Amino acid sequence: MTQANTPHPPSLGGAKLVIVAIALGLAAVVLNYFYIQGVRRAENETSFKAYILTRAMRTGERIKERDVNVVTLPQRFEQSFHNIGAVNESDWLGDVNKQVQRSVSAGSILRREDFQPPTDTRELDIDITPNMRRVSLPVNSRTISGMLRAGMWVDIEAPFQTGGALPTILPVLERVKVIAVGTQVVGADDSSGPSRAPSSYHTITIEVTPQDATNLAMIERLAAGDFEIQIRNPGDTKYVKIPPPSGDSGINPAVMDLLRIKLGEPPAPKR
Repeated sequence: MTQANTPHPPSLGGAKLVIVAIALGLAAVVLNYFYIQGVRRAENETSFKAYILTRAMRTGERIKERDVNVVTLPQRFEQSFHNIGAVNESDWLGDVNKQVQRSVSAGSILRREDFQPPTDTRELDIDITPNMRRVSLPVNSRTISGMLRAGMWVDIEAPFQTGGALPTILPVLERVKVIAVGTQVVGADDSSGPSRAPSSYHTITIEVTPQDATNLAMIERLAAGDFEIQIRNPGDTKYVKIPPPSGDSGINPAVMDLLRIKLGEPPAPKR
């Protein structure tokens, strides 16, 4: 008579192995969870949010959440956005449904100044130095990059066509004090013609003599592009590229010669 085979209970060593395997599996799940959370925290700690307009807005319109695209960017760009007054996350929470105080184009970075009323200019003329004139010049936005502010001293250059394959960059003025920095929007409120998408350009306001104010208006039309700005130390009073101002003009004589040639006049005699 054969004896039935009966299963043997698992040994104590085998049970321990099963428990160890389960424990290791649970530990792996827990560690993976904390790793994922750590990565997410690191991403939040090393990034910031920027707010980009999805449509053009006119002065007085109220901004809605749908009007803005929220973009997450690396932390290394945050200072640059801060320098131009970009809206941050805490600002945005209070800006929803506010009225914009200036026309803003689609694709623009939303800035705090977009919600601030324009500065009162009723007494702006009183601040002008006697026998001087204030003029605004269009400037290349890459040369200011949010760093430029009123009170800084700058050198001003511009590109000119002088017959070569590329425009020649010439200094126009040296050591000029910036009175104001701004952004002008064109085409947004023009109701006299076909509807146009608004565009913007950066400007600086400076003080010059009456003659230089007239000459700069002509030079702006002669130049092959916007004026370029170089920021200098306020204590640096040297004129290294053009002669110091004499009489009623501080404009580079070489630029004035180009202007005279364009107008069909003979160049100024050499000094």
